[in-house]
Amino acid sequence: MTTNSIALDKRKKLNYLLVMPRLIQEMGDGYSFPLGITYISSSMKHAGYKVYTVNLNHQTGEITTIIRDYINNFNIDVVATGGLSFQYNTIKLVLDAARVCKSEIITIVGGGIITGDPEIAMTALVNADFGVIGEGEQTMNELCSALEHEADIAEIDGLIYHNGDAYVQTKPRKEVDNLDAIPWPDYDGFQLGEYLRSTSPGISGLNRKNTIFMLASRSCPYRCTFCFHTAGKKYRQRSMDSFFDELRYLTSHYEIDFICMADELFARDFDRVKEFCARMKKFNIRWWAQFRVDDITPGLLDILKDVVAR
Repeated sequence: MTTNSIALDKRKKLNYLLVMPRLIQEMGDGYSFPLGITYISSSMKHAGYKVYTVNLNHQTGEITTIIRDYINNFNIDVVATGGLSFQYNTIKLVLDAARVCKSEIITIVGGGIITGDPEIAMTALVNADFGVIGEGEQTMNELCSALEHEADIAEIDGLIYHNGDAYVQTKPRKEVDNLDAIPWPDYDGFQLGEYLRSTSPGISGLNRKNTIFMLASRSCPYRCTFCFHTAGKKYRQRSMDSFFDELRYLTSHYEIDFICMADELFARDFDRVKEFCARMKKFNIRWWAQFRVDDITPGLLDILKDVVAR
């Protein structure tokens, strides 16, 4: 699909449907609540785009029927979805369903499946018009603007798209330096309440309902050969004020018993972990995070043990 083939009325505000793929076998099963698409949704809504959302993990029925109903009921122009490589089948189902329901619809896919190997992923997914490489908040907003104004897609960093039988891959997108500037995830739009009431996700041996996933940083400062950083190569951290403002919002709107920190690396800075633990004492919530073994010290263990003991 080339930019010249996108024949859209410049005066028309497009309607976007963001789809969280179905990650479960049966309704009520637990799953890991993806944060990526929820950040995209909140960023698009904050920018003023008309965004509809659906979490297929809490929608009964055939995926094609659900997608068709959303497309028809809300006059959807663009369908976006995404995820990791092992979720290929579920992502493809969404894209294929959108194309079957409306042949001229524009489809966008993001997440690790695209970032890991953009051209191979686009080829395998078949019905993806655009792929978002790396962090997607700014890229999606710029792509939406270009689609609505028929601007030059090639000028947008962090994209891959069709150009005849070949693919065009634009310049890499620079990582977002100020994570505090990104709106909080669109929890309500993807039925977080329903998620919290479903079976526990079973993450790393944790079997707890009312578990929320949160991020305090992105990427990792290390370059281990066995690891791939889908959020870019630059390690960045949110401020503690930003993180705990979000946590206060979550605990005031939802029943939260456990936090799963989705950071690739949590304990890079001892003083930061110390502050985190001190502020967590105000919440009657247990939490889980990933640590590097060479970051673990007796002092750090004492701090962590003190939080758990409470």
